[in-house]
Amino acid sequence: MKMKNLWLSGLLLATALIACNDDISDIGASVDNSKIEITADSIFSFDGDDNYSTLLEAVPNRTVTQLLGNVEIPKYGKLSSDFITQFMPAISIDTTGVTEESLDSLVLSLNFSYDSFIGDSLAPMQLSVYRLNKTIGKPVYSNIDPSEYYSPDDLLIRRSYNASVLGLPSSQQKLGYKTVSVKLPIELGKELFNSYRENPNNFSTPRLFSENVFAGMYVQSSYGNGNLLNIQQAIVSMYYKKNEIIDEIDSTYNAAQVYMAITPEVICNNLIRTEVSEDILSRVEQGELYIQSPAGLDAVIHFPAQDIINRFREATESKEGKYSQGILNGVNFSVPIFANPKNNFGINPPQYLLFVRKSEKDKFFQSKQLTDDTNTFYAQLNESTRTYDFGNIRNYILEIMKREENYQGNATAEDEEIVLTPIWVYTETTSNKQVIISDIVPYITQPTQARIDKENIKIKLVYSSQSFSF
Repeated sequence: MKMKNLWLSGLLLATALIACNDDISDIGASVDNSKIEITADSIFSFDGDDNYSTLLEAVPNRTVTQLLGNVEIPKYGKLSSDFITQFMPAISIDTTGVTEESLDSLVLSLNFSYDSFIGDSLAPMQLSVYRLNKTIGKPVYSNIDPSEYYSPDDLLIRRSYNASVLGLPSSQQKLGYKTVSVKLPIELGKELFNSYRENPNNFSTPRLFSENVFAGMYVQSSYGNGNLLNIQQAIVSMYYKKNEIIDEIDSTYNAAQVYMAITPEVICNNLIRTEVSEDILSRVEQGELYIQSPAGLDAVIHFPAQDIINRFREATESKEGKYSQGILNGVNFSVPIFANPKNNFGINPPQYLLFVRKSEKDKFFQSKQLTDDTNTFYAQLNESTRTYDFGNIRNYILEIMKREENYQGNATAEDEEIVLTPIWVYTETTSNKQVIISDIVPYITQPTQARIDKENIKIKLVYSSQSFSF
């Protein structure tokens, strides 16, 4: 589609017009031999074999939510997860009027909302908690071997549970969340208490705490199938008796304090094991394009960067008897998906996708980068149109062209091998109400799946050109 127009905003064609005339007006229009064109092309095909889904062995996986359990989902596959974690210690521990004999119980509380689990709430499950014998190393991936950090002899407790709220008081059900409470050995509580009394400085940072006091826990899903918890909060609390003189009366009362918790500042890693269903693998083998998380399938697409560059250059190059110059206004990129089949497990498409070179994906997550709208982009799912719209990614093309003088750079194979992978985007609101992105991580919170409609992936190329006859 081509449109001729004798007027454009100064911003749009500033660089094209400034060399020709500093004063654009109607004066002399009758002798102006230039022609301005805007061209919009919907181009390129994604049907080739170089667009495919790839199985993930692991994902970078430092997280603030913990997955625990095992589920098998038709036309998705099997998903199971344990987690291994360090803790943020309490900066100070109550020792006034408290002795080792006052300590009653140490409890690990795993809190999750009613709508944040997958599967059967009544499925009988079991977890086992082990003490780590060394600090968790980096980098952190979902397939690390926990045996490097614990011994089976270091079992702290084994506990059965389910996700049901049946039997809970109505007042607790109204809170919207449930707690799996795991009573840890009181000997561990006494150890933490005495360690603080001996050297409070070891509780001042997570690193000192992990190295000198308590390396962390491995929480294993040791029995059961049919339920996967998404734990939003994990804390370890001490319940104890405290002696205090109040109004000259010697009083003893029950008290509690959080001794340690999983927070964003510490390493927490879900050990995810995904088996993609044979049905989906067969579809992938036949050329269908799927994305699945966590640690399931990425889509790899052949992004035609060089074809875009060639199309732009051919349309704006000077020809015999005519001098031309052009501006690349837009490279609008969108990815549609098919509607998911109905299921009883709430398997939905991921909310966000990341556009990144395949060669740079791991570095992006390990370095905790944010999208820069030049080399990396993200898109949010439009549920009404079932489309991920990455918007105008022309900076990606311009950055390639700028590698040589006069924008003569060309795309490499790495520039055209792009991964679309599920992510979660964390945001913060500043004091002046501006929303900024604070973190981007692989999506591991819940199972997701989508089939990409690759025949209708669109790249809309928009460019402006001005030509002069001579």
